[in-house]
Amino acid sequence: MTIKAMLQTCGYAVNAFNDPLLALDHFRRHSHDYGRVISDMILPSMSGLEFIKNIRIVNPETVTFIMTASDDIKDTCIDLDGIIHKPILLDDLSRTIGKR
Repeated sequence: MTIKAMLQTCGYAVNAFNDPLLALDHFRRHSHDYGRVISDMILPSMSGLEFIKNIRIVNPETVTFIMTASDDIKDTCIDLDGIIHKPILLDDLSRTIGKR
């Protein structure tokens, strides 16, 4: 099951993008529609942390999460609302993003 399908199963409306630049453009135009933003750590044209920094510039109140298989993310300079560790299980995903 894809992350998008998992989130929809949990009752979330989901916009999914493969290109972080398109996602940022969409977010800039519709930031008021977003309660949460989830990014993979590895993206095509920037890191997930860079993406989240840009999200926070547009709207500092946005709740943000990074998905990663690495344990080294704890020492980042960005204030994340949560880390979603891979492999992702539906119950863990729902619990992590539902805390906010």
